[in-house]
Amino acid sequence: MIPIDLNTTNQKGLYERACRRMSELVPGWSDAIPSDPAVVILELASQLSNMQNYKWNLVGPEHYLAYLKLLGGTRRMLTPASLLARTLGGINPYKGQRYWVDGVPYEVIETRHMEAELQFVHIECGNEILNWESGRTITLNGETVGIHISFTTELPAKKPIRIWCGLEPEQGRVPPAPDTPPPVILKAQTSIKGVWQNVSLEDSTCGLLQSGYWTISSDDPFVSLQIKLHGQLEGTPRIQQLVLEPVHLEQCLTRSTMVDLPPPFLLPKGWIGSRVLRYFLPSDKDGWQEAPFLFAQNGCVVGWTEKPPATIRVIASEPDFTFEFAIQPTACEEIKLDEEGILPERLKVMVQENGVWYDCPITLPDPHHTLSRGCRWDEIQNALRFGDGRDYEIPTGGAVLIAGCTITLGEKGNGATGILQQGDSTLSVLAPASGGCERETVYDAFRRVAKEQRVPLRAVTLADYEMLAHQTPGLALGQVHAVSHQSQGQQNAGVILFARPLSPNPLAVLTSWQRDRLQDWLEQYRMIGVPVSVQIPRYLPLAVHVTLRVSEMIDEQTIRTVIVAQTDGITGPVGFGTKISSTGITAALSKLEHVLSVTTLEIHPLTGGVNCRQDGTIHLKSDMLPYLKELKVNQI
Repeated sequence: MIPIDLNTTNQKGLYERACRRMSELVPGWSDAIPSDPAVVILELASQLSNMQNYKWNLVGPEHYLAYLKLLGGTRRMLTPASLLARTLGGINPYKGQRYWVDGVPYEVIETRHMEAELQFVHIECGNEILNWESGRTITLNGETVGIHISFTTELPAKKPIRIWCGLEPEQGRVPPAPDTPPPVILKAQTSIKGVWQNVSLEDSTCGLLQSGYWTISSDDPFVSLQIKLHGQLEGTPRIQQLVLEPVHLEQCLTRSTMVDLPPPFLLPKGWIGSRVLRYFLPSDKDGWQEAPFLFAQNGCVVGWTEKPPATIRVIASEPDFTFEFAIQPTACEEIKLDEEGILPERLKVMVQENGVWYDCPITLPDPHHTLSRGCRWDEIQNALRFGDGRDYEIPTGGAVLIAGCTITLGEKGNGATGILQQGDSTLSVLAPASGGCERETVYDAFRRVAKEQRVPLRAVTLADYEMLAHQTPGLALGQVHAVSHQSQGQQNAGVILFARPLSPNPLAVLTSWQRDRLQDWLEQYRMIGVPVSVQIPRYLPLAVHVTLRVSEMIDEQTIRTVIVAQTDGITGPVGFGTKISSTGITAALSKLEHVLSVTTLEIHPLTGGVNCRQDGTIHLKSDMLPYLKELKVNQI
């Protein structure tokens, strides 16, 4: 069949293309004779392909949405990029404050003003004490026992205090899952009146495997904090940042927003003078009555002619944003918003009915009831669609307010970094903005989820075990090799997995934590009746002695690189249970420039347990990983 779109071709075109292809395959053939069986087959095939493509072209977004639901997948929605920053000085930022990076707006989503700052940070590494300073990276090792932090002023009691611990990402480390048990347990103590007391600590770094918060809760004020590490560190965590209560920003632009205020009706900072404000009072009909007589003065809403209510509502919008529309009492009334990148979850709408304003939900209707008011968001057309009488009642003619509208650039906001400045407020970005995502079409979502379904739900082949092992949450693995019990001379079914962790120690073996994580992870994928065991590899040190006849002296590092590629599984590409061949090494060395010949080549295993043949080859066991320990080169 020829997969082409019937919008641009038809059965005749399909038949002509098939005939041309037939002529290429069978020189001299033509369709001049209608009774030729080949002609009949091509006509039938083109007609069937015509019908098939016609059916395919009828599949629309609603079908892919249904298929996506059957696969149990969801679409990736538009998501703003976010970043963390610390205050460098000047006025503290406030929630909603806007900063610009190369013309792209970022708004403060969360900030907590703390008078205190980190003063001293001491890290105990065995018998050594390291001093950490901003802008410096400290590598922790297995001897690290604690982190001591002192603050410039006293921190308040009975209020969770967060310290951001920014770690440099480790190469090859799979991010831990939410249920991954940490390799190191962090416990906190605070100095209260000179006495150290245990306090609560929540660790979102998963035992220093990823950047995250340390949240400390103390019943008393404190100025010093020490965090003890209990357990063996996984890998080599590198601390880049320690920041007390960093500022959280998102790449978004708030076009309109609303807030319900209690007395004394203090407006959010930054609203006065930069946004158009509308005021509303609670109505007797469970709605809101607009109050045009209210106004802002000294940051508060004033202008009362009678006793103020317990709550008022204020809607603020950008001066250039059209946030009021009119709707007609007709079915499927539509309002289009002239904005790109609208975040649907932050859209809020109020409708006016008989002079009273009501909240209008933006959601899919209840399939069993017709709701009184509501609308749906059409993300393709950037439109709000009101009821047709079956899902929601036909709207009452009147006014509509877009009470909440936020737009974002999605993934285009990723990567922003540097210094953010707005007036007298200056922030320093801790790490480049990330997390921004584009809205996924239904078709792309279906293709992605269908592709993800190809990941084995069960490990069947040995290659499946090796692939799944490299996906273990929290681990950083190097070489992995799976073998069957039968290959090891055992009669029962089963799989043995040999794994080497990524570590500064080239001959590292799996820790008990790593082995448990790998064992637990593979347990959910193994076939019933096929037990899986995780074992550490055996390292085979090799000594290579070579004599080269050369026309010009060669750098020994160049020679080492060639030999490592043939003999080393730690820094080279050699795998488990391989065959080390003197012939292969000789051939590789002979290709080097200035090498005339390889006079002598000797390969010696420095431990036993291997099969050395008379032809100079070394056959390793399946659990062995070779590495080059000794190299002697003689050039003549």
